[in-house]
Amino acid sequence: MRELAIFMNTPKVGGAERSMVHQAKLLNKENPNLKIKFYIPFIEHKREANDFFKFLATQGFEKDCVTLFQFHSGLYGVSRSGKFFNLINILIGLFYSLYSIRRLKLSDDILLWGNGNKISVLLSLYILFHSQDLRLIWHWRDYPPRNGIFHYLIRFLNQRLRKTITHVGNSFDVTQSLSDFFDGNARVKTVYNPVGENIDCNKQRTKSSFSIGIVAMFSEWKGVHDAITLFSLYEEEFRAMNIDKIKIYGGEIYKTDGGHNNITDQYKELINKYDSTFFSFEGLKDPTKIYSEIDCLFHTSNRAEPFGRVLVEACMAKVPVVSTGLGGAGELVTKNNLGWAVKPYDYYGQLNLFSTLFKMIQCHDQEFQKKIEDSYSFAINLNNKVTAQLKEVLL
Repeated sequence: MRELAIFMNTPKVGGAERSMVHQAKLLNKENPNLKIKFYIPFIEHKREANDFFKFLATQGFEKDCVTLFQFHSGLYGVSRSGKFFNLINILIGLFYSLYSIRRLKLSDDILLWGNGNKISVLLSLYILFHSQDLRLIWHWRDYPPRNGIFHYLIRFLNQRLRKTITHVGNSFDVTQSLSDFFDGNARVKTVYNPVGENIDCNKQRTKSSFSIGIVAMFSEWKGVHDAITLFSLYEEEFRAMNIDKIKIYGGEIYKTDGGHNNITDQYKELINKYDSTFFSFEGLKDPTKIYSEIDCLFHTSNRAEPFGRVLVEACMAKVPVVSTGLGGAGELVTKNNLGWAVKPYDYYGQLNLFSTLFKMIQCHDQEFQKKIEDSYSFAINLNNKVTAQLKEVLL
């Protein structure tokens, strides 16, 4: 293999996209002669990928290693939380996007890497119809679908291309769900999400007031609604802990269909219902900026989280983490002891944990300091773990 063709699922730069680019950097470091090319979709206009070009440049990848192709809006709009899809529109999207990939005239001696499910479905169909000599790494950034057209289509594609496809989960929890989904009849590997560069915030913990941050792609399953309810119900108690602001970072970056349509307005309506001034919406910011502005990360997902990249970023910045610890996030928070776990919807239990945690922060508790340092060491050494996992995938 002399060339790796990495196909992105979206022109937007979210956690999955940053992780894939950082994985490419690790692969390039281990294999200097490996040519890496990124294929980025656009939906209506090529300028949609401008932010992606800028991000790649910051990571040492120039424009000549990027090719754009068009992704049909009917297919792009399918999301994890969507309840109903127009079958005809999806089929049109599949064939249109497949034609767009065919026009790229891919060589038979490259390795395809699909960063997400929709693009990997397309690449599998391309292999099935045009070139079964190609090999595909299908990188799952989510759990397998429980029903619907993609549930059956993905199982069919794996059955037909079992020797061609390697499925990669970004946590052992996702990997296990994939093994179960394919009834053990698939090649499945695990690769954690690398964070990349060191996040050095030079935080000073001697303060008179504190802030708690929520960092998420805005979606109903990210649990931001639940966090707003918690901090609104117990605002007086949290202010007594010297917490003066709850900062919400993120946005509706992917613009797909489902329960997260216009979800920012839902958040604001809920805050207005409680008549609270406790919250601020901070938008999209660089991780270094985010973790220099907060004193604790609250990871609020109310469904299984495939990995939880923000948890590792916070640990690298030496910011304490409180998480619902569902799915892959539980591997980090519970198994690797990176933070403090709470139960989703247990508002009183969450209040008590935050109370204990901020007492530890303010009195420079030794147990707290040790946990922060251990979490930092895990985050710093994660790239070595990911490099070893990547080598196993490429065998």
